[in-house]
Amino acid sequence: TGVQTCALPIYAGFGMMANAAASVAKPQVTIPRAIYLATGTVALLYVGLAIIVLRSISPAELVKYADTAVATAAGPLLGRAGFVAVSVAALLATTSAINATLFSTIKISLAMGDSGQLPRLFVRPIWRSATQGVVLSVGIMLLLINVFGLNAIANIASAMFLFTYLAVHVAHWRVSHLTGGSKAVIGIGFLLMAAVLIVFLWTVSRTQPWSLAIVVMVIVASAMASTLIIRSE
Repeated sequence: TGVQTCALPIYAGFGMMANAAASVAKPQVTIPRAIYLATGTVALLYVGLAIIVLRSISPAELVKYADTAVATAAGPLLGRAGFVAVSVAALLATTSAINATLFSTIKISLAMGDSGQLPRLFVRPIWRSATQGVVLSVGIMLLLINVFGLNAIANIASAMFLFTYLAVHVAHWRVSHLTGGSKAVIGIGFLLMAAVLIVFLWTVSRTQPWSLAIVVMVIVASAMASTLIIRSE
């Protein structure tokens, strides 16, 4: 389950590149190239990594050390130094992901604050691009991290990613006449994303039912908060 819950945000993170469109030169060319190149490269690396891990450790060990499977697999090949190196690389990758997420959060929250979809505190600056709303959001995240376990946090993040991208598919379908997007491609993407979400929720319900309850509560609370914000504007 550790592999499943951690893998979803990693793959879903590619969508964050689109949020940088306003900050790069020639976004109509740069962003598509970046997405295709990044997706292809990472998919190739993941397949190769999966083959190496499965050849280095047994399925039983993979289940037992799910959260540190890659570092565990590096042990027989590179010894203790390999385990430490992979662990350090994982921390650096996590730091990079957090940085990308904060960049994306600042860009999106500013736009939503300007349009009235988030409270005005999300457009009140504190330092450079950071706003009061972003600082408050980070504080809530730190609170959740200290209250819930790592698996619960990963499940919440994975579920929110999937629900968000389902909403993106619906939104793109509705404005496809403006963007020129193919409704067939959008529809297929929506169905595939919905299938992944259903399988994910079913897996969580079988392995960590308490975590599923937390996921549902967070989603319901987010929907209620969004409704209150929109009605208050």
